[in-house]
Parts: sequence; structure tokens; C-alpha cells
Amino acid sequence: MCNLCDEVEIVTDLVNKKAVPTREGDKPLSDEEVRRLLKEVPGWKLEYSNTRDLCLLARTYPFKTYELVLTFHQNVGGLAEEEQHHPEMITQYGDVTIRWWTHTVGGVHMNDFVLAAKCDRLYQESQE
Repeated sequence: MCNLCDEVEIVTDLVNKKAVPTREGDKPLSDEEVRRLLKEVPGWKLEYSNTRDLCLLARTYPFKTYELVLTFHQNVGGLAEEEQHHPEMITQYGDVTIRWWTHTVGGVHMNDFVLAAKCDRLYQESQE
């Protein structure tokens, strides 16, 4: 088991939630809400797009083999389809970087934190 698994603390209420459909006009989370929720998904951080007009939630998960990388990527893809909320994923030999944001709100939404927590659960399960 890797050291990162010790850092992955799954927050039950986020993991048990579902992504909800968003609509035009919905707003991204406030700075205060984002700061509070970041404490519930250790290891995730805020990043900005190249033009700095979009805030997103990001995390990189390390793996020992490419086979584990691909399996995790596929599992996150299945989760995204199930929840109908899709991340940007960058898959490399030893890691997968996941970035969540919600296009319709132009930033970070509760759905992104829900899916971040679910990714942490998938990662933890992949390391058992």
C-alpha cells in the first residue's frame, strides 16, 4: 500500500451524493464554500486555466504500473458516465491527473467535489 493512501480520507457525505444536473445561470461555489470543501478532499487543489478565467479542482494519483494507471482511468471514466459529469484526465506511465470543473457554471460546483471524493474512493480501492 502506498503512502498516498494514508492521505486519502474519504468523506462519507460527499461520496454518497450524486452529481445533479446544472443549468445555465447556476453559479460556481463561493470562495468560502470552496475553502471549506477542500478540507474534505485532502490532496485536491485549485488550479486555474492558462487564461486564468477558469478555476478547477485537480489531483494527480501515482501508480506503480501502467496497467494500474489504465484500470483507474477506465474506472473514473465509468464513474463519469454513471454520474453524467466528465473530467479532464491526463494519463501517463506512472500517474493519472484528474481535473474537475463544471462548464455550465464556469468554475467549480458541488458536483466537482462529489466526484473528487468518489475518485479518492476508487483510488483507495485500487491500492488494496
